[in-house]
Order: sequence, then C-alpha cells, then structure tokens
Amino acid sequence: VVLDDTKPSPLAGTSKARRMIELRKNAVKFSGGADEDVEEWLDKLDMCCNALKMALAHAKRAEADRSEELAQFLTEFDVQHGKVQVPRNKAQELLELTHDHEGRAAMFNILREFVDMPGLAAECNRFKCADCAAAKALPGDNKPLMPLASIKPAPRPFDRIHTDICGPYRQMDSGTSRFYLITAIDSCTN
Repeated sequence: VVLDDTKPSPLAGTSKARRMIELRKNAVKFSGGADEDVEEWLDKLDMCCNALKMALAHAKRAEADRSEELAQFLTEFDVQHGKVQVPRNKAQELLELTHDHEGRAAMFNILREFVDMPGLAAECNRFKCADCAAAKALPGDNKPLMPLASIKPAPRPFDRIHTDICGPYRQMDSGTSRFYLITAIDSCTN
C-alpha cells in the first residue's frame, strides 16, 4: 500500500462514518472475518496513522525551527534591490542553515532568489555537509556504510509498515509554499 496524493481517494468527500464502514469491510477481508481480528487490524491501522501524524508534526517543527534560525541570521544584513546582501565570509553559516535534502544545485537555485552574495554558485559547489558525507560511502569505496539486506515480508497486512517522510518540497505555482510527502508501504501487500 502506497499513499499517493496524485490519485484521488475512493473515499474522498465521504463522511467519516462511511470511511469507517469501508475500513471495517477491508479489515474483514484481510483478517478472515473474526471480530477480534477485525478489531486488531483496525487498531494497527490507527497506530500507523498516529505514528505518521507524529512524524509529520516533528518534521514540520524541525523545518520551522530552521526557518526561524535562517530568518534571524538574515536580519543581520542589508537588503538592496529585494535581495539580502550576505558577505562571502558568512557563506558557510548561510549554507548550513539552508542545506537540506535537495542538494547543491537546488540549494543555489533557492538562495539566488533572495540572497546576493559574491561567489554564491562557487560556495554552493564547495559546500560539504558532514551529515551527508557520513551517510554516503567511504572515500574510494563503492560499498554503502550499511549494507542493504532483504527483509522477509510480514505474514499479515499491517504487521509491519515501512514509512518515510520526504520533503520539504516547494510548490511550483507559488514557489514559497512548502509541503511534505508521506509514504507508507505494507510489508505484506507491498
């Protein structure tokens, strides 16, 4: 099961009661029909939803904290022609505050919209993130630090759910709005 925002949910626009009926039907189908199995399936579904909500809330708080730090940092500098004038000797601090999963090119494209700094492109290309470097393979070694291993599928639906939060991504139409994607894959049903 993959949560996909691009496809409209078959339950979109329905009442909560109707969604619960649909969930119960699916629980009966997956569990074999015994009441205790249905309740267990629904409890697992509820726990997964709560875990995803908590993870998303944590990611939003972390993003808000970083945005606040960046805003505080940028208030130290002058603004000319709608861009913050950041001296080159503050490049490392600026890049550490703005770096995220998006990579160097995306970081440069974001920064050039609101920052004017001599050598911004070169500084973005030279920037090295200690966390990213530690997560990548060792120098001269094509093996990852942690080998990939197969995990046996779970015996029943919702016994094991793999989740991830991706983002923040910029919304293309506004450019300033950011959003996250949450993925969840059931180990049994994929």
